[in-house]
Parts: sequence; structure tokens; C-alpha cells
Amino acid sequence: MNRSLDFLAGGGRTGALMRAHDWSESPLGAPETWPQPLRTLVGVILQSQFPMFVAWAEALGFLYNDPYAEILGAKHPRALGRRFYDIWSEIWSDISPLIDAAMAGGSTYREDLPLVMNRKGYDEQTWFTFSYSPVRDESGKVAGMFCAVSETTRKVLAERALRDLNETLERRVAEAVAERNILADIFEGEEFTEVGEFGDPDRDRRAYEMRYNTLRDRHGNRIGAYQFVYDVTERLREQQRLRDTEEALRHAQKMESMGQLTGGVAHDFNNLLAVFSNGLELLKRDISAESRQTILEGMRRALVRGTSLTRHLLAFSGRRPVHPESINPSAHLTAMREMLGSSLGGNVHIEARGRGWACRKSMVSRNSAGADLRSTARSVWVGSSVNLRRASQFSSAGRARSEGTLQGRGR
Repeated sequence: MNRSLDFLAGGGRTGALMRAHDWSESPLGAPETWPQPLRTLVGVILQSQFPMFVAWAEALGFLYNDPYAEILGAKHPRALGRRFYDIWSEIWSDISPLIDAAMAGGSTYREDLPLVMNRKGYDEQTWFTFSYSPVRDESGKVAGMFCAVSETTRKVLAERALRDLNETLERRVAEAVAERNILADIFEGEEFTEVGEFGDPDRDRRAYEMRYNTLRDRHGNRIGAYQFVYDVTERLREQQRLRDTEEALRHAQKMESMGQLTGGVAHDFNNLLAVFSNGLELLKRDISAESRQTILEGMRRALVRGTSLTRHLLAFSGRRPVHPESINPSAHLTAMREMLGSSLGGNVHIEARGRGWACRKSMVSRNSAGADLRSTARSVWVGSSVNLRRASQFSSAGRARSEGTLQGRGR
């Protein structure tokens, strides 16, 4: 061997590959042209039994030893002399910041760094502990980087398995202690039944009924405890199906009742509308005053019937939890002045007497009272002005009572 290549002596199989390698396609060039710092470093890693590599120059040409060849897997021996990126492209996003730091003159260290590698024809999760250090040339400039690395995949997986085993043991100990406490309670005379689910949540979980009983001798003395376990999965499921069926039946009955109610209401309103429709058609004709009065009386009765039906519907819709709130009748009536004026088409005068006791009303009751007031105002309206008076009094029972009077008068 050429004495200038003595630094490649030894090194096992990888050393032999370096000596016989065709370097014409490598960015590193022939070993005879390598600078002295690179030669020295390559001689060191070839003699080491610890996984090491060096990446040199701008292209980061890759050189390594036998122990590191085992880490490369199927990438060896093609990786010899190639660019760093071409070898480890699948983990480049993870390690490139560390490489950049080393090439900028800084050292980095990572312990149990997770990396997904493809070195055996498939992706695999691995862990590594390693350090990157800058290497300088004769002029003192950073020309490459050196790495000492150890794969810790087996260690990490073993630690995880140990943690899982410890958690399993802790759980089993806790379950055993709990069972022991249950048996102690039974032995002290307490007998009870528990129902619990067991099994993998992702699979078919089963429910079991566990009956704990005290074991006694023929004299009635407690001498131990025993347990009966029954699989009640189907029974519980059947009970749930029964509850679901009952709920569906209640809902269907409710919807049927609602359908009957709305059908009856629609029929009643249709009859009332027929009275008005037929009456209007008859009023268009030349009929006697007596017939006209009879038609109007029929329409008035239909109106009374429709009003009563509407109030029943409003009462039905109001059968829900209400939240009464305190209101001032005087202020509430004053706020209704504009509504009454627009509905009646005239002037509305509101007069309040007394202290104006507060009262508690729900929103439904308050709106219903307002609608009744407007309806009553229309029935007494005979002119262009209405006076509304409210007075507070005490009833014979000693409770405050508000009374209102509504009067229409012409101007």
C-alpha cells in the first residue's frame, strides 16, 4: 500500500473497502488528496470500536467505521464516500439544524433522540444518543464535522416495557388489595352485590354481577367468605332496550295526542272561517235588515268562539315552567300607551292613583294581560280618546290589589 495511505491501514471490512474503493464519483476525491486533518480523523475512527463518522467539506462527504456500518444496515456499503444528505434524507429535517450548528463552529449533544429511519427497506422508530463536533482544517476554518453515536433503541423500548410492567403490577396489587378489603368486609358480616364491566374498551365488554356472601359453619359462626359471579350483559342490554322502547312509545303517544289536538283545533277554526266566509258572501247581496242582523249575530258568536279557542291554546302553550318577575303596573301601562294608540287609532290617557304596588307576573301572563286590555279597549271604544285609570287597594285579606278601569269617550 502506498505509504501516503497508511492512515487507512486496519479498520476491518470498512478499512478494506476504503482502500479498494473507486473515489472518482465521491465529492471527497482520492484519499491521496485529502487534507491532513481529515486523514488523521479517518485513521482514528477506523481504529475505534465505537460507532463514529466524519462528514467533510461543503458536500459533507461521508466516512465511517465498522461499528457505524451496522447502524447503516442496508445503506452500507453504498454510503461510503457519498453525500450526507443522500444517505439520511428521511431524517434530514430532524438532524439538519444540528449539522448546521456544528458547521458553524458549535457542538451539539442529543440523548435518546427519536428518529424514523429507513435502513432495512421499511420505516422504523429508532432512538439515538450522539454528539456533533466541528473539525477545522490547517487554516483554522471549520471544514467538516465529527460524530460519535450510540443507538439506544433497545434501551428505550426496554425502559418503556419496564414502566408498563410496573404499572401493570401496581394495578394488580391495587386490585388484590381491594379484593382483600372486600373479603374482609364480608368476613365482618357485610354481604353485598356489585355490578361492573370488564374487558377491552375497544372490544366486546361484558357486565358481571358479583355477589359477596359470608360463609358460616353449622353453628352460625363466620368462617370465611365466598363469591358468585354471573354474566348479566344480555340482561342489562335487554333492560336498556326496554327503556328505549318505553321512551319511544311515550314519544309516539305524545305526538299522537298533539296530532289529535291540532286536528280538532284546525277543524274548529275551519268551521269559524266558514261562518265568516259565508256571512261576507251573503252581506254582499241585497238582503233585508233582519237577515243582515241575523248574519252579523252569527259572525259575532263565531268571533266569541274563536276568541275562547285562542285563549285555550294560549293557556295550553303556557303550560311550561315560568319565571315570575316583579313589575310596576303603572310603568308597564305607561309603556303600553304607544301600542294602544296605534291599535285604537286615537289618543290614550293613562292615570295612576295610589302608591302603585309591585306585582309578580311571568312573561306569558303579562303578554296575555296586555292582549286582553287591547281587546277590551276595542270593545268599549266609541270615540277618539280613551282614559285608563289604575288604583291600588287592599283586599279584605290584607293583600295589595290593583284595579284598572278603561273608558272610551268621544271628543
